[in-house]
Amino acid sequence: MLVDTDIMPPQEPDNVAQHMAPTTPSPFGLGRTRPQPIDDELVRLEEADEHYFAYGDVAQLWKREMKSTGRLVAIKGFRMTTTQGVGNINHRFEVALHGLVQSWQKLDHQNIMPCLGVTLDFGLVASFVMPMCPDGSINQYIEENPNANKLDLLSQVAGGVAYLHSRGIVHGKICGRNIVIAPNGRPLITDTGLTQIIQAQEGIFPWRLPSESVRWMSPELFASELDDACTASSDVWALAMTILEVMSGRMPYYPRRQVHATGIAIMEGVLPDRPDNDTISDDLWIALNMLWVGDPESRPCALFVQWHLDALRHDTLYHLYKL
Repeated sequence: MLVDTDIMPPQEPDNVAQHMAPTTPSPFGLGRTRPQPIDDELVRLEEADEHYFAYGDVAQLWKREMKSTGRLVAIKGFRMTTTQGVGNINHRFEVALHGLVQSWQKLDHQNIMPCLGVTLDFGLVASFVMPMCPDGSINQYIEENPNANKLDLLSQVAGGVAYLHSRGIVHGKICGRNIVIAPNGRPLITDTGLTQIIQAQEGIFPWRLPSESVRWMSPELFASELDDACTASSDVWALAMTILEVMSGRMPYYPRRQVHATGIAIMEGVLPDRPDNDTISDDLWIALNMLWVGDPESRPCALFVQWHLDALRHDTLYHLYKL
C-alpha cells in the first residue's frame, strides 16, 4: 500500500569521501520457493483489456482489477521466445524471477514501486502484479503538468535510489522511463534488479536490440563482460543522466542520434552538452559533473545527490519567495 507521508530531507554528509557509492552487487538471487500466484484475484474490466496497453523490448503491460479491493493493477508479462530447446533457459529465468520477487516484496519505501504478487496467466513465466499508475512515466507526467516541481520529484527519486543502495541493491537501469508517478503524486522507481537477470539469460529475448539505454550507461559498463557489472556507482551515473533528462526534457547526449556512436562517445569520456536553455542552473550543472567523474569509486553516493537536490530546491523556493 502506498503511504502518502512527507519526505524528510536527509542530513548533509560530513565528508563526501566517506559517503562514496558502494560497489556491492545486487542481492537478488535465485528463488528456492515460488511466490504464491494471485490469479484468482485478478478481474478483466473490459473487452479491450484483453490486449496489452504498453510494451517494450522484453515485456508487455495489461490492466486488471483486484477482486477483493477494486484496486486497478498493471500486469508486467515477459515476451519470451518459444523456440524449441530453450526450455531450460526459460526455467532458469523463472527461478531468477522468483528470487527477484521475494527480495522485491521485502522492500518498503515510498518511492519504490511495490510488488503486489505474481500471476501465471500472462506468458511462459510468472508476471509481476503492480499498482496501476495512470499518469505514466515522470516525463509524461511533467509534459502534462509543466508546473510540477521537478527538483522535488528528483529528490524523492534519489532518496529511493539511496534506500536501495542502503539495502545492498543495485537497480541497474535508472532512467525516466523506469520512474512512474503514483496517483498521490509520488515518483516510484520500477524494474528494480530486473536488468541484471535479463542480461544473464541470453537467447530468450530475441526482440532485444541495441537501444537508447546506452545513453544512461557509465563508461565502465561498456568495458565489462560481466552480467552483474552494474554497481551503485553506475546507478549514480545513471541517476545524474536521469536528472539531466527530466530537467531538460531531452534524452542524455541530445542531439546525437545514433546509438552506436553515442556508446563510443561515452567510452571515450565524452560528457553530455549542457542544454542551451535555462533548464539547468549553474549549481545543478556543477553537481551533475561531479556525478559523471570517470572513476566509479570517486562518485558521490545517492544520499549526497538527494541532499544536493533538496538544497537546490529549497534555495529556488527561497529566491521565488523573495521575488
